Amino acid sequence: MLAEEDDILTALVPLFIVLRPVGFVLFPAQSLKNCDKINYFSVFNLFTLALHLFFLLYGFKNNLNKFITAPDTLQKVYALVFIANAFGLMGVNLIWDKFENGKFLDLLRYFCNMDLKLRKNNIFLDYKTLQKRPAVVILFEWISYTYFNIDTAIIFVRIGKNIETVLLDFIFYQGLHAMQVAMTVKCLTLFLVIENIFDHLNSELNTGETTKQLVEKIRNFYHDTYDLTIRANKVIALQLIVPLCITFVMVVYHIYYQIKDSSLQTSVTVLVWLSTMLVKIVVVIVQIHRTTSAVFCFYFNEQSLFLQFQAKNIRKTLIKLTLNRTKSINVFFLQLLHEEVKITGASFFNIDVGLIGGYFGKALQYLLILYQTCD
Repeated sequence: MLAEEDDILTALVPLFIVLRPVGFVLFPAQSLKNCDKINYFSVFNLFTLALHLFFLLYGFKNNLNKFITAPDTLQKVYALVFIANAFGLMGVNLIWDKFENGKFLDLLRYFCNMDLKLRKNNIFLDYKTLQKRPAVVILFEWISYTYFNIDTAIIFVRIGKNIETVLLDFIFYQGLHAMQVAMTVKCLTLFLVIENIFDHLNSELNTGETTKQLVEKIRNFYHDTYDLTIRANKVIALQLIVPLCITFVMVVYHIYYQIKDSSLQTSVTVLVWLSTMLVKIVVVIVQIHRTTSAVFCFYFNEQSLFLQFQAKNIRKTLIKLTLNRTKSINVFFLQLLHEEVKITGASFFNIDVGLIGGYFGKALQYLLILYQTCD
């Protein structure tokens, strides 16, 4: 049952629960419904900025120390891979996103305006479902990372590391994993909402009486949703690059590192961490594929409906209505051809379900190369 107060903000609750407390967004949820600018000098934003600067400095010192003190080539290479991943995460979440917060605010306001237009036309999104799906994924991801970090801290204490150092490392790794979760919630929430919009537009056409007015109305909504998709892709382009490229390389090398030296963590702990990373990548890719595929669900259903309609023996008085309807549908199909929905990683590569096979194929290839050349 849809509550009267339910709107797009209901679907965005997990997004703000993850991003706002840690300062990854510099504005409250209420800013989406007004024209307020971001107050960069608020007490909360200045406090989180100071924490992020401390986090960056500690990360630089921590990672440099790991590289310098690494006893052999294998661990030095692993330290370099970890540094690339850590600074990729910090660079995107703590530096780049600070400058892009205004664009992210504009994007979320665009989502709100789109939802308002849909509601005025009696099209209501599945707000509760849109809230629950990302919440379940990020909760599972956060629990898995926390388990891994706690187990790592316990092992470091057992082997005699300083308690203060272990605690600071634990906080640092939790922060890095919070950035991974932030990337997940952004990608899942935004593209899940877009998929839901397309699904409801398709439903309107496939279940309602397909009149010229309805086709033109949905065509305009399709154009707005296409524009929304392109905006979302541009704003979170780097959020897609880091997990799908840098983090993936680190995961592959970590698998090799564990094969060569499994003295730090139990196989169960490492399996949980690696599985979480890989499942997260797969879930994001599948969600993006579902979003881009939602467009074509309408195309084929409506085309078959149109062909059936043409095959009927209808009276001459209805032919003019059919021709008007045909023209509207043809214009709609032409629009779809010119506004093909594609999600890319900052225009470097297209993201679709075929990318999953390529990832796992490359992972096996790199592991074999590492195993053969490093023995």
